Amino acid sequence: MKDGLRLGEVVVVGQHSDFGLRSSQMSALSITPAQITRLPTLLGEVDVLKVLQRLPGVQSGGDGASTIYVRGGDYDQNLILLDGVPLFSAEHLGGYTSAINSDLVDWVDFYRGAFPARYGGRLSSVINVGLRPGDFNHYHGLVNVGVLSSRVQLEGPIWSGHTSFNLGARVSYFNLLTEPVLDKVYDKTASLKPYSKLNYLDLTAQVTHNLSDHSQLTAMIYWGRDRKSVSPDSSSSGEYTMDNKSKMTLKSDSKNRNNWSNLLLGIGWDLKLNDDFTFHTGVHYSAYRYEMSSSAYDYMHSYNKLRNLAETEVTNSTTQHSDVDEWKAKFEAVTTVLRGHNIRAGATAGRENCNPTVEMHKHGTYSFFTLDPSTPVQEDEEMLYTRTRVNIDTLVGGKRYNYTEAALWLEDEMQPWQWLRFNAGVRMAMFFTSGKTWVSLEPRLSSRFLLSSHHAIKASYSHMAQGIHRLSTSSLVSPTDVWVPVTNVIPPVKSDLAALGYSYETGSDISIGVEGYYKWQRDVLEYREGATYITNGDWRNLVVLGKGRAYGAEFFAQKLKGAFTGSVSYTWAKSLRTFDRPGQEVNDGQEYYANNDRRHNLQVTLNQHFKLRGKNSIDLGAAFTWQSGRRGTLTTYNVHGLRPYSNDPYEIVVDNKNEHYSTDGLEFRTRDGYYSHLWEYFLDFATYRRPNGYVMPSVHHLDLSATLNLYKRWGSIQLGLSVYNVYNHRNVSNVFLGYKSGHRVLKGVCPFPIMPSINFGVKF
Repeated sequence: MKDGLRLGEVVVVGQHSDFGLRSSQMSALSITPAQITRLPTLLGEVDVLKVLQRLPGVQSGGDGASTIYVRGGDYDQNLILLDGVPLFSAEHLGGYTSAINSDLVDWVDFYRGAFPARYGGRLSSVINVGLRPGDFNHYHGLVNVGVLSSRVQLEGPIWSGHTSFNLGARVSYFNLLTEPVLDKVYDKTASLKPYSKLNYLDLTAQVTHNLSDHSQLTAMIYWGRDRKSVSPDSSSSGEYTMDNKSKMTLKSDSKNRNNWSNLLLGIGWDLKLNDDFTFHTGVHYSAYRYEMSSSAYDYMHSYNKLRNLAETEVTNSTTQHSDVDEWKAKFEAVTTVLRGHNIRAGATAGRENCNPTVEMHKHGTYSFFTLDPSTPVQEDEEMLYTRTRVNIDTLVGGKRYNYTEAALWLEDEMQPWQWLRFNAGVRMAMFFTSGKTWVSLEPRLSSRFLLSSHHAIKASYSHMAQGIHRLSTSSLVSPTDVWVPVTNVIPPVKSDLAALGYSYETGSDISIGVEGYYKWQRDVLEYREGATYITNGDWRNLVVLGKGRAYGAEFFAQKLKGAFTGSVSYTWAKSLRTFDRPGQEVNDGQEYYANNDRRHNLQVTLNQHFKLRGKNSIDLGAAFTWQSGRRGTLTTYNVHGLRPYSNDPYEIVVDNKNEHYSTDGLEFRTRDGYYSHLWEYFLDFATYRRPNGYVMPSVHHLDLSATLNLYKRWGSIQLGLSVYNVYNHRNVSNVFLGYKSGHRVLKGVCPFPIMPSINFGVKF
């Protein structure tokens, strides 16, 4: 080496996991922080889960929503781990952004199949999010201000060279800044009311301590809280006069609230004994709290020429709880002592507590009196009435459930020949409930057959079991969700997943993959037709057990290196359910489409990096989405009957066109030709036909973004501009029943027309 010649700093960057051509793992991808921040975002909110939605086999829960459904599975079948701790609800803002703070993310491993034996407890996917340790020697941070939320991140040493911290916090202010802006965009500003009180706050922190060169201790905490108005607070009143002695006064008011929170605590210890033995042990606590409350006040005062008086004043309030507490300990050992083998063995045990309860209160005052016709008519005739009052106060609850879960697993990664590599494993999961023990033996196998240096065939099979479920209605109008556990009569849900795929890679880091899969599910848990948890305090009386199947084909191509990067993903899929057990039939026991059945899903992302003077740069991004509309169940209303105030003979003519949601043609008259105004006594009864028989329109939108990066001596500045739904397509995310010109109609909600946003960030 010549005097004065210096080598520059060498930075080695690599993904946490290698799921490439030569790996035995299939149906999996590793996501870097750069990929997360590079895509256009909704209102500038960087979102880990929305990046996963652009991968094959993944469907979103709705336009703009961060919820994901993988290969025909339900949302609760995704195991979301934040630094090894399960996150039961990974959404903020009612599902429109993720609860995971991307500023602290180090890597994301996503498995949509071929699950290694070390993972269990869910059926559809594993989303393993690793948090980045803080800098052990220097302090860094960032401040970012956007139209929807602001966030700060700070990291640095607590004990230089030994202990570090990494801390991030976010707070939203939709009603303060974003709502006034969107008020100028929306055609009907009343549609913003459900989101006007929608805000979140979260905090994520990790502390890392190096006990030695081969031993490390980590601790993490996550806390997040959401407050949301489920639907617009509404009130109405009116007075209707039919003639000089017939009038009606109506008043109503309703309020709805929806709050949920997560608390995660975890401690882990990693020890590398030598080059052949590594150990990991940890404990964690995860708590989820959900509360949906609604209250309604109704008042009616009716007085008619027949001298009938009716007065009703009713207050109803309902609070639905869904709480989950999980305590768990884990131990795992990894060894390469046997040549050509990478063996993992471990055990886990813990306790799950669920609190699915409902509180219902009703207080009513009812008055009714008919004045004797012989009584002389007076000016203040209503003062003569004697009123009868009835008070009702009820409470319907549920009860807490708990179970103990334990598991043992063993897996071996081996390569007997250069062309053959596979991971074989087995997991034994046990669920202990009061009076019953459920045992599930879960074999796993994933293999790779190398055809050449650029081509490979991969095949896999896995069996999974899940002991906790989130009951969710398929209603598109008012869905309700509640977490419930395995019991002595409710078994774990089980699934088998087989997949076959082809992989191709070039030397320029372009990869192409094609996969086909078939999934069987047994003991699938769903509500009975038309049932919701809010109607009964014991969920076990409202559910049925059945089976499901899902199958599909996936295509994925991506380019990760160079100034120009991007990906193309397409999925064709089907998801079906069958409930044909005696007494538990749904759809008369015939197979029907699941509510997560969406036939087509196309995702295209493009990114271009432009260098400017010095280190400055501009990043441009574009993302296009097109997917089939989601399914759901709509109610069909039928007129049941008419009860008049008195015993006067009424003739009722009813022509109800319920299949068109119409009430046109209703006519009420007495035999002497007098038309009655007592229309409020017609009762609408809801029926449920064709589960998930309604398909909403397809969703498609183009999103663009541009980020200017300016580097200074002390740090950098980022100025970002993004536009969601550039061509302003009206994507329907939900529907509700309403009226138009006297007809009952179906109305769609489009929460996200063209949505521009800007954010400003500083890193130091």
